[in-house]
Amino acid sequence: MSIAYSSIEEIKGDFELSEESNDSLRKALTRIKSTLHPDKHGGQFANKNDELKYHKLNAAIDFIDIEKSKSADLITISAVTELTKAITALVSTKAEDSSRENNLSIEIERSITSYTSKQKMPRIALTSVTVALTALWVFPNTVKEHPVLSNLIDFTSTTVNIIWFYALGFCVLYWIKTWRSEELTKSHRESLKTEFVQNKLFTNFLKSRNEEVFTMEDLVEYLLHDRQRRLSPIQMIFGVPHKVDLPLANVTAEVIIERALKNKAVSANSVGSISKTYKLNNG
Repeated sequence: MSIAYSSIEEIKGDFELSEESNDSLRKALTRIKSTLHPDKHGGQFANKNDELKYHKLNAAIDFIDIEKSKSADLITISAVTELTKAITALVSTKAEDSSRENNLSIEIERSITSYTSKQKMPRIALTSVTVALTALWVFPNTVKEHPVLSNLIDFTSTTVNIIWFYALGFCVLYWIKTWRSEELTKSHRESLKTEFVQNKLFTNFLKSRNEEVFTMEDLVEYLLHDRQRRLSPIQMIFGVPHKVDLPLANVTAEVIIERALKNKAVSANSVGSISKTYKLNNG
């Protein structure tokens, strides 16, 4: 005997039931089925109608169980889909953060290399001149015996010795200044990777403005000129970190703003502007 149902409404109509949920409907069908069971009548159905109805009840209960299983599968698939989306979004965000941080590291390394390479040639030239002057001073006979140098340089002259002394002192001071500037520049560039320095830069940037809305360009401009605002005469003489250039300032600003967005310190507010605009969250 093959009996099959195609819908819940068909089952309700066939058994004249009005239960709202499938679970309630199944319980009602089970109660009816228990009254028709052969054990209630000595191991046999009371009549053919009861037997047919009993098989219909089994088919109806099987249909409800299958529908419940399908629903559970759909819920599971939906949950897995949502979880996959959440993980993908998280991984994507982490990848973007990592990419920006990698870009910052690359720009820092480029900035340091660029600055040190610019200082290399002047130091080599100054060193060469100083070594040559010192050699002439240490071996004065070489100068005396030279037909040209003997007419130009006289190490018995106080003036020549003073000039040599100042030249040597200038070279030593220049070496100290450039060495210190390189070390400070390296330290400053590496510090741009730290949250402490990024927080400090962003806080000082906000303090320098009276507006809650700012653009990416505003922060980049601040980073470009931040060091120049706070230089003392002594720092300018004895060496300071080299100023941040535009590519490094731009990448640093991107990392800082990304952290600010992530921490909900600011919100994107780019409507009506081609620039990336942000608004400070006062809450």
